[in-house]
Amino acid sequence: MLTEEHRMVRQAVREIAQKEIEPRAAETDRSAKFPYEALEILKEQGVHLIPLPEEYGGYGSVLMSCIAVEELSKACATLGLWLLVQGSVTSCLRATRNEKTKDKFFRRMTEGKVGAFVLTEPDAGSDVASMKTVAQKDGDEYVLNGTKCFISCGGVADFYVTFAKTKPEAGLDGISAFVVERDSPGVSIGRIDEKMGLHGSASAEIVFRDARIPEEYLLAGDGGEGMQLAFAAINPTRVYVAAAALGVAEGALEYAARYAKERTQFGRPISEFQGVQFLLAEIAMRIEASRSLLYRVATMLDENKEGVPGFAALTKCFVTEKALEAVNYAMDILGGHGYMKDHPLERMLRDVKAFHFTEGTNYIQRLHVARAVLKGTLRD
Repeated sequence: MLTEEHRMVRQAVREIAQKEIEPRAAETDRSAKFPYEALEILKEQGVHLIPLPEEYGGYGSVLMSCIAVEELSKACATLGLWLLVQGSVTSCLRATRNEKTKDKFFRRMTEGKVGAFVLTEPDAGSDVASMKTVAQKDGDEYVLNGTKCFISCGGVADFYVTFAKTKPEAGLDGISAFVVERDSPGVSIGRIDEKMGLHGSASAEIVFRDARIPEEYLLAGDGGEGMQLAFAAINPTRVYVAAAALGVAEGALEYAARYAKERTQFGRPISEFQGVQFLLAEIAMRIEASRSLLYRVATMLDENKEGVPGFAALTKCFVTEKALEAVNYAMDILGGHGYMKDHPLERMLRDVKAFHFTEGTNYIQRLHVARAVLKGTLRD
């Protein structure tokens, strides 16, 4: 399924992640600070360009982005999340008809500026139509008011692709999309979320209080265009989330297998015990099935195949749940040691659970899958 170019990029990102990212992962978790130093290394190596269109130095490929997110997440889920968010922002910018603003912010991303996808609100998670953030036209500007929450990379982003209602009475069709710069008057960072895992990801509350947005920063207006742009990002992002979870599971397997060969009990390595071998097999089966599904659906997205929404939801749900099972089995191989912060598995377990909720809960994914089955669109 992979070309030689895919393999070369995977190997390059893997080497950077193993050498520069993995040694910093535990400290990122302990400090709960975004790993700027590690991010600068990734930028120096051009990893930030991977999700971008080819004309901006990237690959313009969901599959290639998945491979990079997977390798980063194997070393540190926080940085895997950073890259998947850039993929989400890229999808939004690619979908807009606003060529001037698209070009402006793609160029900023080539320079290493960080974007964030800003949709969720305290009372509008799965129920997007309940969004309360509004944008009112005032001359050649929009005045934005509202509060967003759980925004991945929100505390470190330089700009936000933000969704707000310009026609509140129209429900989903009344939602528009804007680019909002972080340093705009009236834009502030609320609380930085204290989470069970992904401590360094700087997910945050974003507050807009009479924030003035130039009309030229409108990416998609109401009449359904705003949500169309959001959906253009949601499907690939669900697949990116699956890639991040898969990477964590792969990291857990590598660590558990290495530990099993080094740890001795009853006079021999525990890797020789059938019970431990069964656990390793359970992990490997989940990883290989997940990777095959992930790469297949990422390829469908690259080829603009029909039926993608159902498959994207299915992939996100299946892979994130199998990844949690895989990390849990890996922890069992270490026994009590796996529960200790001396080993990375307890961090991996906390991190991977977050992907059950990222980009829509897995129960919402099941609804999308069921609807696709009933409509007959869940086919390749």
